Amino acid sequence: MASTAQISDIELLNFLGLHVLQKEVDRDSASACYSFRLPAEAIPLLKRLSEAEIATLVGNLGQQCMFQLRPELLACADAPTELAAVLAVARNPRAASGQPRRSQAHTETR
Repeated sequence: MASTAQISDIELLNFLGLHVLQKEVDRDSASACYSFRLPAEAIPLLKRLSEAEIATLVGNLGQQCMFQLRPELLACADAPTELAAVLAVARNPRAASGQPRRSQAHTETR
């Protein structure tokens, strides 16, 4: 009879998060870097990890959550529905356009 390994909620979140990141990197690396704020150096790692390697990495991390809630989550959750989206955008201007913000140097050269 095979034994079933028990994993914690934190390990499950880490595993699923890494799996989602990996799938997004495979689909569109540039978009994944922007959307998830990944450094470019993470792309080769995420592309080469097997499911077993992800599981091992998650197991080695133990009870350390790799993903943090956005700082404005509580304010948005407590705000009236009409105001929640405005708060989220105001506290994260990058989310307003869905596009990367151009640096001042980049806009001056155009």
